[in-house]
Amino acid sequence: MFRTRLSTGVKNRTKSEFRKRDIDLDVSLKTRKGRSAAPVLDVFEVNQNIELLDLMDRQSKEIEATLKRKYGQIRPIQLLMTIPGIGFVSALTLYAEICDFKRFSNPEKLAHYAGLVPRIRQSGEHSYMEALMAVERGFKAGKLELTCTNPPTLGPLKRFVNHKSIRGSLMLDG
Repeated sequence: MFRTRLSTGVKNRTKSEFRKRDIDLDVSLKTRKGRSAAPVLDVFEVNQNIELLDLMDRQSKEIEATLKRKYGQIRPIQLLMTIPGIGFVSALTLYAEICDFKRFSNPEKLAHYAGLVPRIRQSGEHSYMEALMAVERGFKAGKLELTCTNPPTLGPLKRFVNHKSIRGSLMLDG
C-alpha cells in the first residue's frame, strides 16, 4: 500500500509539472510506454519523477518475484488465487492476515473480523449505521474488500470458504 501511495504521489507531481508548463500530454504514467513519452519534453523535474517511477516498478517486480519464490507453492495461497480477481499478492496478503480459515465458523464472522460489516447503532426511534471498520483498519480490510462483491455475504470469498474440500486445506501448515 505504501508503494502504491508513493507511486500515485509521484504521478500526481509529474502531472502538476505538466500543468505548470501548460503542457497537454495525454499519456498514462502507469505504463512504460506512457512514461517514455515524457522525457522528450526535457523537463528536469519530470525526468526525475519518471526515473523514480521506473525504479519503483523494478523494485516492486523484484519483491514480488522473491515472494513468489518463497511463498508461491503454499497450498492455501494457490487455492485463494483460484478466486476470480485474486492474484498472488492479494492471496498472500489474505493468507498472512487470516492464516487459518477454520477460525471462522462462517463467512459472516470473517466479514466482521475484516470490518466489512457496518455497526448499527439504535437509540429510541433513531437508528444509524456507522462507517465500516474497514476504513479504520486499512491493511487487513483493504485486501479483503478486493475479494468482496457484497460485504455481508462476501460474494466469491463466501463460496470459496464454504467449499468443504477447500476448507480443510486452508490452514497454516503450508
